[in-house]
This record gives sequence, C-alpha cells and structure tokens, in this order.
Amino acid sequence: MAQTQENPKIRQRLLPKDLALWGIEAIGVAGGIYAVAHLGLPQIYTDIGSQIGPTLDILLNNPSLLKNSEFFKPVATGLGFLTGFTTTTIAMPEVLIKLRGKIRLNGTGKFKSKDGGRMRDKQCVDGRIAENLQESVEPGAGIMGGGFVRDNLTALLLHNVSIEHPFKDFAIGYMLGRSTPTAIITGLNTQLTALKTLSEKSVKGFLKENHLPHDLGCGWSATNSFLKHHLKFSKANHEEKIKILDALNRIDAFLNTLIWEPMMNTIATPLSGFSFMINPNFGTTSIHEKIEDK
Repeated sequence: MAQTQENPKIRQRLLPKDLALWGIEAIGVAGGIYAVAHLGLPQIYTDIGSQIGPTLDILLNNPSLLKNSEFFKPVATGLGFLTGFTTTTIAMPEVLIKLRGKIRLNGTGKFKSKDGGRMRDKQCVDGRIAENLQESVEPGAGIMGGGFVRDNLTALLLHNVSIEHPFKDFAIGYMLGRSTPTAIITGLNTQLTALKTLSEKSVKGFLKENHLPHDLGCGWSATNSFLKHHLKFSKANHEEKIKILDALNRIDAFLNTLIWEPMMNTIATPLSGFSFMINPNFGTTSIHEKIEDK
C-alpha cells in the first residue's frame, strides 16, 4: 500500500468504461448460457459424464460388445468424447515436435503503461515469424477458445437434428472431446493471469490484455482438427493450403473474441478484484515490428 501512496498514478482497478464493457459482456454471457441451456447443451455434457464410466468399462474389459448396436448406442457419446480428447492430447506434443520447438509456451510480451495501469499484447506465434518480430507469444491465445465454441455450437446443432443414429452420438462426443484439452489450457492460463494480477495490482496497477486473433497459419491450431493438421503440415501445394488454414483460423478468431473471451472475463475480471480484462479485438493480427536501433 505504501507503494501506492508514493505513486498515486497507479490505478488498482479498471477504468469505468472497462467495467461497463465487462457488465455488457457478463449480460451477454448469461443470455448465451440461457440459450444453449434451453437448446440442450448441458444435457449433452450430462450424457457424456454418465457414459464415460460404462465406456471405459467396455473398452477395458469387453471391447467386443461395441460390435453390438444395443451396447454401442448408449456409450457412443462417451466413446466419441474419449476418442476426441485422446486425439488432441496426442496431437499437442506431436505438433510441437513438428514445429521443432519454434512455438514458445510462455508469453514474453512487454507491459506498456496506460491510464495508470498496464497493457500488453498476446498472440499465437509459430516458427514462420521471426523472433525479433514477436511482441509476445501465447499458444493459441487468439483461436483455441474459438475452436471450443465452434465445436460446441456444431455439436448442439447436431444434437437437435431429428435423425437418430449411434454415429451421430459418437460425432457429438468427438467434437466436444477434441476441443476440450486446449480450451482447458487456454482457460486456466487466463484465470491464473487474473490471480497474478490480483496480487500485483497495488504495485503495478490493473492489466488489460489484447489477445490478438492471430490467423496466419498458426501451428498450434493444428491440434484443433485433422483438416487443420493436414493444411498446416502437408507439403504439396503448401502455400495454397495455408491460405485455407488462415481462413478457418479467422472464423475461430472471431468466435474467440465474440464469445470465448467474454466468457473468460466473466470469471477472471471479478477474480482479479476487477484489475484484469481481455480487450476485444476483432481485427486480424498485425505483427508489432520492433525498430532496431542503428
């Protein structure tokens, strides 16, 4: 507290306009939760939770039962979720190996003084971008949450299609399982940042982050789907495929900024004592080039 008295310019809480934006986001998130709850998304996760145990039991003890449609349908969603979750869990280290460690897992962005607090940029960077052009590095900060939103909305749409088939249940579980690991990492990172800001705010002031929606062939997005993995790493017609990957990443970046980041702020901003917030940014990434001293 003494530090605050010595430097009255340090602001411990976000500005009123930021708090108003948080309120609007919180109302939007509450409305979105109500809408997806009405459409049945919680029921999907309830079904997954109830089917994980029986699915593991059949897989470990009697996998031949899956050939019987009577047994396959009740566990199809759980089997799909486990398959998707396992696929991504394997894909994450595999993608890092393919990128030869050129993704740095810890952000190194510089804080900039602003309005008595701090601001910094975070962006998803892969090996195609020279290190001296990297203002900050955060794996998937701009798109992984968007992939989770996209997969949940797709699963919800499929859930409400009248056709009934075990493979429909499997596909629903797979989409949710595939996007969950990276969403957990991205979400936990945000909440930990909020907690860290809470402990720092009396000395360094509030923190606003720009999670730049990087969509330029992001390597980490290759954990999102087989299609993105193929587009990123296949050699034939690579430049053309990267353009398609960029377009797909742009969709996830938009969903990330529109839905995922407000969801994160709804929890993280109060958790930080209203001293942390992710700023909305719907634009494409602009690499912050550093001017070298000559």
